[in-house]
Amino acid sequence: MSTLIHNFLIQSYMTYKGLFYWLSLQSYISNVFLRPVLFLVMFTLVGRFARDPEAGERYIIGMSIYAVIWMIFGGILQSFARERGMGTLSVVYGSRGSRLVNYFSRGVLHYPNGLLSFGTCLIFAWLILDLRLSQVDWLAAISAVLLIAASTTALALFMGSIAIVFRDWFNGLSIINGLLLTTTGAIIPIASLPGFLSEVGQVFPLTHGLAAFREAFNGAGVSAVAGDLVRELLVGVGYAVSGYLFYRWVETMARRRGVLEYAA
Repeated sequence: MSTLIHNFLIQSYMTYKGLFYWLSLQSYISNVFLRPVLFLVMFTLVGRFARDPEAGERYIIGMSIYAVIWMIFGGILQSFARERGMGTLSVVYGSRGSRLVNYFSRGVLHYPNGLLSFGTCLIFAWLILDLRLSQVDWLAAISAVLLIAASTTALALFMGSIAIVFRDWFNGLSIINGLLLTTTGAIIPIASLPGFLSEVGQVFPLTHGLAAFREAFNGAGVSAVAGDLVRELLVGVGYAVSGYLFYRWVETMARRRGVLEYAA
């Protein structure tokens, strides 16, 4: 067990350092801290000038949480795509190492980056945008954020296998980002979505965790938001299991066909 943990930590560090291109000081600061804050300010100002007087605060909370998704998705997907592009994926497939360790280690050090982005947005909103924090139940709120980051990591790993087999993976990322932004309640209340779109977000990370976070922001405790927290956990577990199985299937097909791509 100690050897497995050691290998897991080493692979987490090496994949992060070797395949994460935002590790330079300028790139890291701009992507982890500045970009999420700019999106937060943009949507908040739009909300404050909208007809709905509560839109501003809703946008602050939604975009603060969405910063987790932006950071984790960008980091993990580029590690999958660039490993293939740099030619090291064939070495992974030719090795005898644990695929379970290799797969899940890719998300370890991107997870705290998402939390850093969220924390930056929340602090900025408190200092500059007058976000009120007096009623927040912090235990429930922190639990929601941690689960959102975990389920987002699971989905990003799942999408990583798609980045292996599709060269034009960035379009897929754009589609997923659009769906997460519009169907999870980050910006538009789920009840206001037309037709089946109100149900689409139920299978995505963020939807249930964000609902729990909004309740915790208004003072609800862990027991009051437990249902949403459990649902967020189940969504994350579902993507973790299906993502790993998909990752193994991609390797099996690559060995059988002798190529990685299934589409141009």
